Amino acid sequence: MTGIIRSFQEGGVFMYFILVFGLFTIAFIYERATALFFKMREIPENFRTQLLGQVSTGDLIGARNFAQTTATATNSPLARVAAVGCQLRASGAGDDELQARMDEALSREITMIDRRTGFLGMFGNEIGRAHV
Repeated sequence: MTGIIRSFQEGGVFMYFILVFGLFTIAFIYERATALFFKMREIPENFRTQLLGQVSTGDLIGARNFAQTTATATNSPLARVAAVGCQLRASGAGDDELQARMDEALSREITMIDRRTGFLGMFGNEIGRAHV
């Protein structure tokens, strides 16, 4: 332990910047882990089967309601995108519009999942460079 402290002191003022980057990295890792692993729960195993069953019988409103309820209960991006698709199909959207709107919904969900992850790569590179 004293070796680490001595190395830190020998590094000078730049070690404080590295320490700050390290603390920010830990904070970002904690935030992303919390968002991805604790706030989002797995969707029920039978989600796909139930959703497809309702869609195949033409109950698009029921399928939308099921997907929205699942999305609310699990905070699932998949269920939110499925709810958009069911809503659009129930309102008579054509294939092209359905594809475009579901792509938009999927893009929004991916953006929410990927947010603040670019910083982790940058911090990792900076900390890795500092140790070389």
